[in-house]
Amino acid sequence: MPRKARKYVSNEAHGLVISMAEECGNTVKYIDKTCVQRNAMFTNMEKTIYHAIACENSLILPEVQNIVREQNNTGVSAATISRKLRKIRRWIASARLREPFI
Repeated sequence: MPRKARKYVSNEAHGLVISMAEECGNTVKYIDKTCVQRNAMFTNMEKTIYHAIACENSLILPEVQNIVREQNNTGVSAATISRKLRKIRRWIASARLREPFI
């Protein structure tokens, strides 16, 4: 897969996109479009997780997994959700460090 097409897809979706493209015998242009769509799906999943945690910070992993499954109509592995949670927690921690003390 060319670098130009690869930059639009997250690591989680790379194998899926390649298998879909090979299965259908599609061109690089179609692969680019598929990569952008898959990347948008994972971005929406991150937003869903962030809003779920913002509403209720005591959610456990299976509950977050169910929320993502309901809102995005897609099943997600526990490892993927765990990586997204770590990313969001790091982002929240760094945002707190930047807040001025009152």
